[in-house]
Amino acid sequence: MIHNVLNLRITPTSSLVEFMEYDKTKQELLVKFKRGKHKGKERKYFNISNGAFIKVLESESVGKSLLKLIHDKKGENSKKSIFGRLMFTL
Repeated sequence: MIHNVLNLRITPTSSLVEFMEYDKTKQELLVKFKRGKHKGKERKYFNISNGAFIKVLESESVGKSLLKLIHDKKGENSKKSIFGRLMFTL
């Protein structure tokens, strides 16, 4: 059922996340945090696949799974920027 929804706002049972809003067509995830570094703030994450979003929702701990996804995305972005700088300097 979730696979066919284009826009979805969820309030998970989580001590970290107040709500998550996912736009499947834009592959954007908006998250409002309850605690931690971004407490009370809304953060938007880009290039989040539908599969990655569903994996977060279906995980035992939404907060831990979300943090892992964010961490992995940051790693991907830094690798791309390093590669881009290398290509630029060659």
